[in-house]
Amino acid sequence: MSDDSIVFLTLERVLAIHQRVLDEYGGPAGLRDQNLLDSALAVPKSSFGGEFFHTGLPAMAAAYLFHICKNHPFVDGNKRCALATAIQFLYLNGRMITADKASVEKLTWGVADGSVSKETATKFFKRHVRKTPRMPKSDSIEKKPPD
Repeated sequence: MSDDSIVFLTLERVLAIHQRVLDEYGGPAGLRDQNLLDSALAVPKSSFGGEFFHTGLPAMAAAYLFHICKNHPFVDGNKRCALATAIQFLYLNGRMITADKASVEKLTWGVADGSVSKETATKFFKRHVRKTPRMPKSDSIEKKPPD
């Protein structure tokens, strides 16, 4: 996968993910600090001299998980949103997590409580991510005109 074909998540998409998480599991809505969310979303795509600091989709997914958990930008649902964001990032880039729910939850709690590093999260994703058919970007889907 070339660097220019990686689909990164926008602020709007992550806010929608957060709302979906709250709708499904409950909790008070609200963005506690947009700068912290902006910072967390910038990390996976950060680069220097044309080279990403986080190389590969597993490392980028781990960066989403780690920095949203650690920055705590939302009033509630930070861990759930961080995990859902990492999963959505992988899905949009033709990957899916193969680990069981308990392992993924343990990873997320470990990141949040500091017992799991970003490097360990990256290794987890490398072990538990596989390729899936890539979905087209929603803005690139052409609508067929009516007959």
